[in-house]
Amino acid sequence: MPLIWVAVAGIDDGKDADFEPENLKKLMPMFTLAQLDMPLRSTTAVLQAAGLNTQNAKKMHYVTGYVKTNINISVPSNLLPGVKTDYFYYHDSNNKDQVVQAVKEAREAMVTRMGQSGVAWIIDDSYSTSYYDWICEGSRQARPLSPPPLYYIGYAGKDAAAKDVKQWLQNSHGGQEDRDIILGREVVRGWEVQAAIILDTDSFYTVSNLVMRGMSHVIMVKKK
Repeated sequence: MPLIWVAVAGIDDGKDADFEPENLKKLMPMFTLAQLDMPLRSTTAVLQAAGLNTQNAKKMHYVTGYVKTNINISVPSNLLPGVKTDYFYYHDSNNKDQVVQAVKEAREAMVTRMGQSGVAWIIDDSYSTSYYDWICEGSRQARPLSPPPLYYIGYAGKDAAAKDVKQWLQNSHGGQEDRDIILGREVVRGWEVQAAIILDTDSFYTVSNLVMRGMSHVIMVKKK
């Protein structure tokens, strides 16, 4: 009989007690509850950027809408340190010039790390298409000869076809992709990539889960 692996993103209006192992088992009695409390795929630098760098990190945060998740991990002392996270700031999330300039500087910093390889941009606001246009503009200023990025956010009509996103992932893992991809928070849960740039628009949602999508290193663009 084939086995099914189910990854649960969160619980609608979840409380601390809802995430206790005995209560989770009651919700899904037919499943074995895996105890995965060590983030072995992440580096210490990524956990620090996510605010989860303590020895026993526990944090409740919103995933989307009123869906909450409860991060409860134990950080091993011998975890790889990773590359220190760079931060680039803007002061007004509605100021195009400020955001575009921060995006440009962040993309230039990623070029120094990875050359001209394409990277994933992950944004916490899946509803405002302005930020996606600003990422494109700032990235183009940083890499004038780069091809247009792919969109995949789950709402806008600009979304790339699923087959194109699949091809991007395959090319990226093989180090043969020079396009960036812009992703919304709705589509990245359970997904991973070696490196990512996170645009924190100072929205209602925390970005810990978005940061954790980058396994090796991340760069942050956020409001100061």
